[in-house]
Amino acid sequence: MRTRPATNHASRRPTALLLLAAVVGTLLVPALATAARADDIDAAGSLTTRVQNSVTLNVPVPVGATPTGIRGRLEVAPGVTGRLQFAVGNRVVRDVPASSAPAFLVPVRAGDLDANNSLAVRLTYTETGRCPDPDATADVVYSDLRLRYSGTPTPPGSLAAFFPAAASRIDVVVPSSASDEFLAAGLTAVAALSAKYDDTTPVALNPAAAVLPRTDVTQRVVRIVPGSGPVETKIVNRFGLTTLILTGSGSELAGAAQALGSDQLELATGGTSTGLTETLKVRDATMQQSLADLGSPTVQLTGPGTATQYVGVRQDAFGGPVDSFDLHVTGTHTALPEGTKAQLNTYLNGYLLDSQVLSDGPELSIDATADASLINSDNGLEFTLTTARSDSCSGPETLPIEVYFDGRSSTITATRGTGLVSGFQTFPQVLGGELPVALRPGGPDRVTAAVDAAFLVSALQRAASAPLEVSLVDADEFLDSNLSGLLVGASESDATDLKAPLRLDGMRLVDYAEASFRVGTDQPYAAFQAISGSGRDVLMLGSWGPTGADLSTARRSAATYVATRGWNRLTDDLLVSAGQRRPFTISSNAVVPQQEVIDERRSFIWWLVGGFVVLALLLGYQVWRTNRRDREVRQLVDAQVRADAPPKAFDDDDHDGGDPDDPDDDRTT
Repeated sequence: MRTRPATNHASRRPTALLLLAAVVGTLLVPALATAARADDIDAAGSLTTRVQNSVTLNVPVPVGATPTGIRGRLEVAPGVTGRLQFAVGNRVVRDVPASSAPAFLVPVRAGDLDANNSLAVRLTYTETGRCPDPDATADVVYSDLRLRYSGTPTPPGSLAAFFPAAASRIDVVVPSSASDEFLAAGLTAVAALSAKYDDTTPVALNPAAAVLPRTDVTQRVVRIVPGSGPVETKIVNRFGLTTLILTGSGSELAGAAQALGSDQLELATGGTSTGLTETLKVRDATMQQSLADLGSPTVQLTGPGTATQYVGVRQDAFGGPVDSFDLHVTGTHTALPEGTKAQLNTYLNGYLLDSQVLSDGPELSIDATADASLINSDNGLEFTLTTARSDSCSGPETLPIEVYFDGRSSTITATRGTGLVSGFQTFPQVLGGELPVALRPGGPDRVTAAVDAAFLVSALQRAASAPLEVSLVDADEFLDSNLSGLLVGASESDATDLKAPLRLDGMRLVDYAEASFRVGTDQPYAAFQAISGSGRDVLMLGSWGPTGADLSTARRSAATYVATRGWNRLTDDLLVSAGQRRPFTISSNAVVPQQEVIDERRSFIWWLVGGFVVLALLLGYQVWRTNRRDREVRQLVDAQVRADAPPKAFDDDDHDGGDPDDPDDDRTT
């Protein structure tokens, strides 16, 4: 009799349970990880404060995301012994002793969001164990901030919500073989969006075939595509990127691109739109700007210790270059407690313009003048309040000192003039709010030149105080005009026509104070130059290389260097990019003209010598001709005198034997 082998059910059950657990775990772990995952994005800006001061930073949060914290690096100056208080809105979230921390987290929550979906983070530093040093640098810096959040940000449902308050990157895309109308719209969009965001947000132009870099959920793409009729907009998710598609043709595309940077975009609350456009008005070249016009409607300084308020003053805000500033500031201050002294200093670009000790009365005023030697293209006006007590420097018995300036009635009046700035720093104020852009290359290289131009346009726009009106013009017409603007992809002949300080040639000559340097090279290079003369100012990006060399890399290196470094940090008037070396700037005062310029000057000298020779010959001929005429006149007069004289008889003694005593015998005919 056969028997069936016994089955061990107990041994099978654990195996089945393990398999089931593995399957369930495989399904649940990603879901749990997704639910618990916390992403982070850059939070532009930092918090920098001094003793007894508070500073606030608004951190935008993507719609749909739940903020959980703000992480950054905390740096505390040596000797600081006070306490740091972090608050979000009106809620204190951390109060810790002042000490450096490479990773410091400020906890936040959804309830801390304000009406603008932002977090108002406030840092206050209170000193408890030492007297503050008024000459010290910042005591506390909280930087490299990143916002941590959970959940999934909501895709924008309208044009009004498309651009976030802070974006990690903006890419403008045009067709790979774009015509000039699309390139003009692309450059206009780059300028408008560069004005909308600060320099922490890269804005770039790309052909449709380019692979775009990826950053985070705040990245946005604007894609300009051909179409007919009025410009239409539509929001899509393309290749995982939140994308705005502009469909249209002609000059209307540039108007739609300009509108992307407008604050009035909030009116576009629909998912799609038609006829989007904005036209810039002629910039008012008023020579007087209030502090409110310059972006500081309220200026407040609080002591004790040292407090500083910064106001940016760009020449561009006055519609053109200026020669001097007249500053007039009015304000009030709190009463000074007994034993307290307060000093208010005013600086322009680090130079002391005014200094005064606050009096017992509440009113204060500042009147100062800055001449051309103190004025830059982008200027920094600083008000510094320093307060101290004779018997105590900190503690609860020390009352705060507050100073307020009226931003509306406090003004800066400028005087029009060329000033002392030169080279790159004459821009953008010499443009007067208008930026013509000329592209030399044609065909596929024209789009590449437009991409290079976009980096320069973005840098110029961020140095301007208001949106620039960008237009695309023909390169030959630009050279023949008196327009100031930008030329990209310049040729050797373009550099010669514009009398550029460095001609685009293989021979480079440099003359320094202590030596002369001359070298010929077959290394491709690009030169970005600021050229002034003949009543115009031109920025020119060109390149040179041996036949068949790829020049695009050198041009792109120069253009991206300007965009990433920032316009206000450019010096001199000549930037050179060659090989693997980092681009560098030099002054054209050190550049010797290249061979074609020397030939031009030699030719001019020979013409000058020839002119003197011809002039001498003409002068000699005129003298000879005058003398000859005078001689002929004298001969004619003499002949006339002889013809008019009476006849004279012959002498009879000589001819007829007459009487020698006759008085008529000595007459002659």
